Amino acid sequence: MFRKNKKTIITGIIFFLIILFMGTYYLLRNDITVNNIVTSILGGNLLNNVSTTQEIKVGNDNKYYQEINEIFSLGRGWLLHNVQDDGSFVYLYDIRNKEGGKNNIIRQLLTFRVVARLCQQGNQEFCAIHKKNLDFVFRHGLYKTEIKDGQKIGYILYDSKAKLGSSALLLRLLISSPYSNEYSQQLQELVAGIKFLQNSDGSFKSPFFVVSPNFEYNKERKLNFYSGEAILALMEYYRKTNDQQILDMAKKSEDYYLVKYVDNMQKNYYPAYVPWHTMALSKLWHATNDLKYTEAIFKLNDELLKIQDTWDYIGRFYSPEHPEYGKPHSASDAIYSESLVTAYRIALELDDKTRQRNYMFAIKQSLGNIASLQLCNQLNPLSNVPRKLCGTLQVRKNSQFIRVDSLAHTMDFIMTLRQLLDIKN
Repeated sequence: MFRKNKKTIITGIIFFLIILFMGTYYLLRNDITVNNIVTSILGGNLLNNVSTTQEIKVGNDNKYYQEINEIFSLGRGWLLHNVQDDGSFVYLYDIRNKEGGKNNIIRQLLTFRVVARLCQQGNQEFCAIHKKNLDFVFRHGLYKTEIKDGQKIGYILYDSKAKLGSSALLLRLLISSPYSNEYSQQLQELVAGIKFLQNSDGSFKSPFFVVSPNFEYNKERKLNFYSGEAILALMEYYRKTNDQQILDMAKKSEDYYLVKYVDNMQKNYYPAYVPWHTMALSKLWHATNDLKYTEAIFKLNDELLKIQDTWDYIGRFYSPEHPEYGKPHSASDAIYSESLVTAYRIALELDDKTRQRNYMFAIKQSLGNIASLQLCNQLNPLSNVPRKLCGTLQVRKNSQFIRVDSLAHTMDFIMTLRQLLDIKN
C-alpha cells in the first residue's frame, strides 16, 4: 500500500513540477506579471482608479527589440522580391499549391504606401519599386477624373468600382511619397472627390463614386472602413498644407462619426472602424487640443482589448461570441495593434499609466502572435518555405494562404512602433 501511495505521490510531484515549469516559461516568454493577469482578466476595470508611480518601461527588453527588428527585416525582404512587372504585388498565394489569384486595389494601395515610407527613409531599392507602384496607378488608366458640382474630382476605377476607400488610400500614398509635389493636381482632385461624397452633417453619402446598379453591398459595413480612412487622409493632407478648410472638413466628419461610433457604441460597434478612426482622432487631437478626441480614442481601444485572445491563440484579435466581426486574420491583428500603439502614445502624452500598462501588454502579446504567423520567422513552425515567400504572413494559424495586406498592415504597425520606441536601423 505504501509503495503504491509513494508512486502516486511521486507521479503527482512530477506532474506539478512540469505544470510549474510550463507556467513559469509562459509568464517569462510573454512578460506577464500578476498585475498584467489581473488587468487582462478584468479588462483594467479594477485598476482604473488606482494611482501608481510605477515607471512604464517601453520596449527596453532585448527580446522585444529582436522580435520587432526580425519582423521588419523579413517584411522588407518580401517586398523587394514580390513586386510584379506591372508594379503591383503578389496579392493572394496558396503556399501548398503555389497558386495566386484575384486582386484588390485597396490592399495594393496599402502596400504601395509602405514602400513609399521606406523610400522616404532614403532606400533607393524601395524608391525604384515605389515608382513602379505609381506607374501601376497612373499609367495603366486606373486614375480617372470627372466634373461634379462644378469641381474636378479624382478617383480610382478598378473592377468597375470607384471606392471612397481607394481615393483615401491613394491620397495617403501620394502624401507619403517623396515625389508628392509632382502630384499636387491629383491631390487636390482626390480631396475634392472626398468632399463631393461628404454630406452637410459630415456623414458620407455613399462608399462609392461609381458602382454597378446590380452590385449588392452593405453600405454601413463599407463605411465602417472608408469613413475613418477618408478622415485620416484628410488630416494627413491638412498636415501637409495647413489648410483650415481641410481641417474643418475632417472635424465635421469625425464629429458625426463620434456620435455614431463612440457615443452609440453599444448599438453600432464594429472593431474594424476602431483603427482608422483612432489614427484620425489622434491627428485631430494634435491639431485642436480638444480632449473629446482623446476620450474617444480611449473608449474605442479599451473596447478593442476585449476581443484580444489571452488564452488560446495568444495575442490574436478574435471574438467567437461575435462571428459578425469576422474570422481571425493577421491583417486585422496588425492594424488593431497599430491602433493600440497610437492609443498608447496618447496615454503617454496624458500620463495615463493604467492605459499605458494595458495597451503595452496587449502590444507585446500581439508581437508574439504576428511573429508566429510570419514565414521564416524563428517563431513560425512552418519549414521548407520558398525563400521568395519569407517575410509575408499566413492569414491565420494553420492556414496555407498569404495575402498582401497582412504584410502591409504588419509593416505599418512595426514602423509606427519603431517610431514610438525610437529604434534606429
